[in-house]
Amino acid sequence: PSRGAMALFEPSCAEAYGDVFSDDNDADFCVLGYEGRKLTCVGRGTGGLDAIVAAFADDKVLYALLRMIKTDDGGDSKRVKFVMLTWVGESAPAMKKGAVTGHKPAVGELFRGHHVSLHLSERGDLASLADDIESAVTKAGGANYDLGNIRSGVSAGGTATIKQQSRQFFAAKDAETEIKGVTFGRVREGREIAACDLGGRSMVASASEAKGTTVGYVA
Repeated sequence: PSRGAMALFEPSCAEAYGDVFSDDNDADFCVLGYEGRKLTCVGRGTGGLDAIVAAFADDKVLYALLRMIKTDDGGDSKRVKFVMLTWVGESAPAMKKGAVTGHKPAVGELFRGHHVSLHLSERGDLASLADDIESAVTKAGGANYDLGNIRSGVSAGGTATIKQQSRQFFAAKDAETEIKGVTFGRVREGREIAACDLGGRSMVASASEAKGTTVGYVA
């Protein structure tokens, strides 16, 4: 955050953010609340979303950062996601509610790297919060690989079986082909590729030269 924005935060706020964002710390949430006109860390630890919701009192304005694991691709792909939550309790002081407009962007800067941000102001919002977070993170991530898996009836982790079947299928096809000893990889640095036509027409390069410089050819 800018120097002016940093004046809003007690040192504990940056420390709490660092704990949650670090891969070397077990903390998966932190909550910032007002102490006078400044924000300070009022909670952090390993309680996740449940601990955050427990801190959302009706008379408080709070900002929280959640670290979560998003599972995609039928359970084969797991990625860390960060969610910023702003809670404006219905009975919170009017001045604190009014401060959210200016302070929320500053908290967003402090929580740099978060993927989605949700604003909550009613207790009824909390009932579906877990689902709302899941949906928001999925949308923010772009392609929804789970959707394809659900439509095709693949259960969590089932894509591993499909991948194995694919490898076996193409290995069998490779065994049937007349072209042997072909691997895939990058061309070695400094090695030139000779233009050649393997479709039955005359080669631009001689057969020996083509063998020496065809990408992936193993003698």
